[in-house]
Amino acid sequence: MGLSEVNANMGVIIKEVKQNMKGLTRWKELYIPLYATSIALIGVICNSLVQVERDLTQIKIKEYEVSFKSKQKGYAQFMHSVTASFDACWSGNRENLNAQLQQTETNYFEL
Repeated sequence: MGLSEVNANMGVIIKEVKQNMKGLTRWKELYIPLYATSIALIGVICNSLVQVERDLTQIKIKEYEVSFKSKQKGYAQFMHSVTASFDACWSGNRENLNAQLQQTETNYFEL
């Protein structure tokens, strides 16, 4: 095997290595950034969906709090007026009983 054959073989090997490097360059320049961008985009979309779900849950909780607070207050007033009616009945005070029953009825319909 002479020096010219070794140079020819080296030339072929160098060409093959350059061809393989072109494939690696393609991966490095196209596929890896595309993959990284798609992963980041999926993360942003998932985070947005979680945030929307969290906001909707907070809205439902706040609506429940607002509606429950008024009902709780109304029920407390109703029970207070019922208790006052029983006290007026027990004491035999008819005028106070009528007033307390009116208040009980008003509180009931406010619920």
